[in-house]
Amino acid sequence: MTRRLLLFANSFPYGKQEPYLMRECHYLDAFDEVYIFSLSIRKHQRDLRRDLPLEQVTVVPVPFKSPLFYAAVSPRALVSRAFMTELRQLLRDRRFTVARAVQALSQFSRAEHEASVIGRFIRDNITPSASDETVFYAYRFLYQPYLMSRLAAKFPSSRRIGRAHGIDLFEERQPTDYLPGREINLRALDELHSVSRAGAEYLRARHPDFVEKIQVSYLGTEDHGVRPPRSSSQVLRLVSCSEVAPVKRLELLVEALREVSDTVQVEWSHYGDGPDMDRVRAMASTLPGHVSATFHGWTRNDEILEAYRSGRHDVFINVSSSEGLPVSIMESSSCGLPTIATDVGGTGEIVSDGVNGRLISANPMPREIADAVEEFARMTPDAFARRSAAARETWSTHFDSDRNYRQFVEKMLS
Repeated sequence: MTRRLLLFANSFPYGKQEPYLMRECHYLDAFDEVYIFSLSIRKHQRDLRRDLPLEQVTVVPVPFKSPLFYAAVSPRALVSRAFMTELRQLLRDRRFTVARAVQALSQFSRAEHEASVIGRFIRDNITPSASDETVFYAYRFLYQPYLMSRLAAKFPSSRRIGRAHGIDLFEERQPTDYLPGREINLRALDELHSVSRAGAEYLRARHPDFVEKIQVSYLGTEDHGVRPPRSSSQVLRLVSCSEVAPVKRLELLVEALREVSDTVQVEWSHYGDGPDMDRVRAMASTLPGHVSATFHGWTRNDEILEAYRSGRHDVFINVSSSEGLPVSIMESSSCGLPTIATDVGGTGEIVSDGVNGRLISANPMPREIADAVEEFARMTPDAFARRSAAARETWSTHFDSDRNYRQFVEKMLS
């Protein structure tokens, strides 16, 4: 009997995306064969393949094609049962627009093309038998579950598992407020594992016929060690780590820091780069004298974690307008940093207000953020130590990757 995993990723292991899938790969040695289909490879990524911690792995790059290419192959999808089912669903729900129909057609066209490419690979390289255990695993909840359903018939015995994160789950994050094929994908899966409780509740509310398929399986981070106790220094050292993009609302954070009382001192450090960097940096240059800002730009993850572990920062802050379940907060919590964060997405599953940090409203005014910062700045060392210990305990209980990924692989094989 062969235990076989067919994993459908975006670009992993090419480029820098999906870094948390690398950690999960350490636990896939329970399978005799692992095939990773990288579905969004661009030319500039072909030479950027990361080394994998598996011997029994075959990586199959499936190059991303242009929209014109998918339009050219769309006639096959245009008459497919999946596309016609999706159109009827849009009309029945009174959600039909031309833009959504085009979006759905593009997605199903891509799935049909990739099913053909991967189908040829399977025919030439894999010989399934009735005694094999084959698991199909979609790391994204976009078109990949439907793609897997087009291939599963080639395997006498198989299970189909999916993960749902954030951008592939919440329709409101799309320009069209729409993600095609939600129920088609759910029918294609035996189980869908949301990485947050908020995501699972969102899907269950919208697709009640599939409640039993929708589960919660947290991601996680390694144990990076615990920061030393905070001294009685009067300076509060804030840290944030994210792309510098509109959804992260760093301009709002700058406005909040401008309102922090001059009776406290704050040093803010940010790790990450992005399209809004010049504007945010310019805003921060006008902060009052008792608040300083340092922008580190893109920084290697191990260097960021060393900064957390060494005690260079006291409190993690995240004022995003939208989140899935922020791995950045998992990482800082593992090192014992309390968090100030907006109550969006699954953030409330990590941050407990008044316990391991401050959970502020989803759309706060600058004054609310400033109040939370001042609270930590004035906190006694004993009170801060309690928040720090609670942050570490939250990580240990819910977001330890060693435990979470072992359990997830057990579920795949159960």
